Amino acid sequence: MSQWLDDVARVVASPVSRREALRLLGGTIAATLFGGGLARKTEAGGGPPCDDDPTYPHDCGDICCRYDYYCPSSTLLNGGDTHGICCQNDPVQYQLCSDGTYGWCCAPEATCGTTTFQCNEPEQCSENQEECGDACCDSAAGEICCDPSQGLCCAAGVTCCYDAQGNGTCCSEGTTCVPISPTGDPPGYVCCPDEQACIGQCCPAGEVCVGSLLCCPEESATPERDGCCNPGYVYMNGGCCSEGRVCGDVCCPAGQVCSGGQCQPCAEGQEQCFDVCCDPGTCCLGKCCAPGEVCTGECTVLETLDAPVTPSAGGTLSSSNDAVSITFPQGAVSETLTLTYTSHSDSLHPLPQGTTLLRSFTLTAEDSGGQDVSQFFQPYVMQLAFDESTLAALNVGSVAALDVLWWNG
Repeated sequence: MSQWLDDVARVVASPVSRREALRLLGGTIAATLFGGGLARKTEAGGGPPCDDDPTYPHDCGDICCRYDYYCPSSTLLNGGDTHGICCQNDPVQYQLCSDGTYGWCCAPEATCGTTTFQCNEPEQCSENQEECGDACCDSAAGEICCDPSQGLCCAAGVTCCYDAQGNGTCCSEGTTCVPISPTGDPPGYVCCPDEQACIGQCCPAGEVCVGSLLCCPEESATPERDGCCNPGYVYMNGGCCSEGRVCGDVCCPAGQVCSGGQCQPCAEGQEQCFDVCCDPGTCCLGKCCAPGEVCTGECTVLETLDAPVTPSAGGTLSSSNDAVSITFPQGAVSETLTLTYTSHSDSLHPLPQGTTLLRSFTLTAEDSGGQDVSQFFQPYVMQLAFDESTLAALNVGSVAALDVLWWNG
């Protein structure tokens, strides 16, 4: 034990965090830090004089203290023998404690304990205060500890909101703590502006909460936030107005469209098609079909196109307006096939009740002998593109609301 104290117990302070420093058990810490070179033996102890080593310049009896430590006592008792002891001096000077047999160092804000190697932590918070990490919350004023890891206190009446990582935030005035997403993906809560705060979610920027449940584009929400206009409509002048009928700060009445910045009827020889004027027979859900197009729920070119699909390169076939695209990867077929796309003006099969047709087409793949091929070695990708104005005319909120119906034959 005496030899261990000769080599170890003289070094009992370390550059650890404030709280850890206050709880040091000197013997254990000394054993850990001696190998780190906080002090070394003097010439009498087998090493060169302290003055010869800038790293350990402070003479402390039979040891030398490192440059960022100091020597409070060169004859401190350590288990019956007298030795020097080094205490931390950077960034603050630690104090020397002793029980008459051993010596140790404590942080300046601590007090020496009555037990060997004990440092007593001072009372951090006063009466009527709540400890919150490194901070004290004023309980008398209604403050609460929100996040001890940050030392964060929230004022009286302010909600503490936790994100997915458990980090707390005090919600400021005009915000409410709500889940980031109604599905829990991503998880956690957020301080959400009151106008965007719905039950179970925070509406994205540019949207407001109506009826406490629904996120609605701000321009489509009623002033009282109790209603939301359908997609493709905005709220103005006391009602919902189709975006195509908005003309400056007015909504064109029925029978008129916005042209040249003014509401006016269609010219002679044209017919109104929702919010635009079209030539007779070309109206298609708010769009005018071009020559060669027919309305199938959207303006469609009736055409038949084909393209080869090879084993080494695969193949791609797209409609002339890129509304339909089919891509086969390399290795999808074992021989060259002919892929054929044909658009139709109507569905070739009865549609389910309540279904509105937007597009009808057939796809076939044939080998060199004219035989149909319906199984492939790799999956192919079919992409369908839709115009947002067409969806808005049908009161369809997004492409995700569409269904693809298919028949084999």
